[in-house]
Amino acid sequence: MLLVRTSKNEKSAVATFDYRDLTQYLLFATGQLYPDDEHLVIFQNLAKKAQQGQKIPLRDAKSLGNKEPFVTLPHSADLTAAVEVFGGGVHRIVILKEGTNQVVGILSQSRLVRFLWENGRAFPVLDQLYPMEISGLGIGSQQLISVNGDKPLKEALTQMNNEGVTSLAVVDNHNNVVGNISNVDVKVGLSEVYAVCLGFILMRVLATHEVQLSTPP
Repeated sequence: MLLVRTSKNEKSAVATFDYRDLTQYLLFATGQLYPDDEHLVIFQNLAKKAQQGQKIPLRDAKSLGNKEPFVTLPHSADLTAAVEVFGGGVHRIVILKEGTNQVVGILSQSRLVRFLWENGRAFPVLDQLYPMEISGLGIGSQQLISVNGDKPLKEALTQMNNEGVTSLAVVDNHNNVVGNISNVDVKVGLSEVYAVCLGFILMRVLATHEVQLSTPP
């Protein structure tokens, strides 16, 4: 994950950017997602930059589609505050030096879970929960969000974006779970697509939206 700053010397941050954001951007670029009226002009401007070989700032690439809230906490905040934020569906928190906008760290859900697992004995209440069945705790989702293993990658990525999740269960034709796919699994492929094909893909999408541009030399 990257911090998005207004300048290279700035110590504060205005947003974050990760493979989930990149996935969403590429879904727009490949025509799997389409900008609404509010974001159409932004999309057209980004496409023109790509066609002309200009660099696309991360803050512009992040301006399309759904955006996770940018949440911050001071470094002096206690663990309860972070748990409450994550309970609202946020995946990461930017940690600031107290009383300033200076970023000193990033806390993610996965890092918090790892900390609680490795230090479970320091939290007697949590330590008692570890042996219990997930179904007994009532914390498992009742609806399985999945994709069939025969479906193309673009469909899985689109579904993850639409559902607001970072992973999907992979099932067979009998709805048996046979695996899992997440942003971590597809990041290498996405990087290659982004580096090689984005300019050509955006030109095709521009034609779909009937945006008239001169053909590059």
